Amino acid sequence: MRNFKYVKDIIKRDYSTYSGTILERYFTKKIANECNFSAIGSYWKIGNKNKIDIVAINEYEKRVLFAEIQRQKKI
Repeated sequence: MRNFKYVKDIIKRDYSTYSGTILERYFTKKIANECNFSAIGSYWKIGNKNKIDIVAINEYEKRVLFAEIQRQKKI
């Protein structure tokens, strides 16, 4: 591949953002597959403030799950 360095630089630059998004999708699908919630989504206030990664609602049991998804840095 002739542009390997270019591709590698893009991956290094964007990996944390991309992997965080994928991790949020993974946990959203995992919660959905458990079939314990009637609605699943996220909450973003205008300007990217007060972001909640996952909000899941169980209307029958009157429960709400709020989840913050964070990647753990290697030590």
